[in-house]
Amino acid sequence: MKVIAVTGSFGSGKTTVSKMFEKLGAPAIDADKIVARLYGKKSVKKILEKNFGAQIFSAGKVNRKALAGIVFSGKKMQKKINALIHPLVLNEVKRKLKAFKLDGRQFAALEVPLLLESKEKFPFDFLVVVSCKKKVQFGRLEIKGFSKKDIKARLKFQLPRNEKKKKADFAVDNSNGLKRTEKQVKKIFELIRSLNEIKGSLPGHF
Repeated sequence: MKVIAVTGSFGSGKTTVSKMFEKLGAPAIDADKIVARLYGKKSVKKILEKNFGAQIFSAGKVNRKALAGIVFSGKKMQKKINALIHPLVLNEVKRKLKAFKLDGRQFAALEVPLLLESKEKFPFDFLVVVSCKKKVQFGRLEIKGFSKKDIKARLKFQLPRNEKKKKADFAVDNSNGLKRTEKQVKKIFELIRSLNEIKGSLPGHF
């Protein structure tokens, strides 16, 4: 089974692209959804409370906005949350990929926002980096309720868009509407499928 990793900067449209790959036959794994489930576990809540305090909880649940306010306040906090959560996410990703493989899946899409920033080695064969124009990126996130200050605070801890693209096997420009994005994704998937049929000729990260 070949894993297509999808990553990109905050607000670039990673989930949109991941879902497009899913429609083409590569079931998707969303690292953010895994994190959300982890935050609901008692063991993880205890770890978070010990490291970030009781103020990150609201009605017994992790208040992600409050937690974000702490972890995006500086590199030390950002490194701490990544060191605590990323290994747990990686374990769950591996479990899901194993299940896909046992089901006979040829491809899987793995969406990880901080794939290139993480110290954990997430398994993948092809790296797809999603990007869009800054104006489009900020506009989308502001519609979702993020302030410019919040957006800049998060982007500060991510590799610049151009640095991510340099590391990519394939790049998707998600600036100009869903149809154009979908066309790019289809072309990439067809190329990956054709490469998969040529033994010994696969690019990517092994």
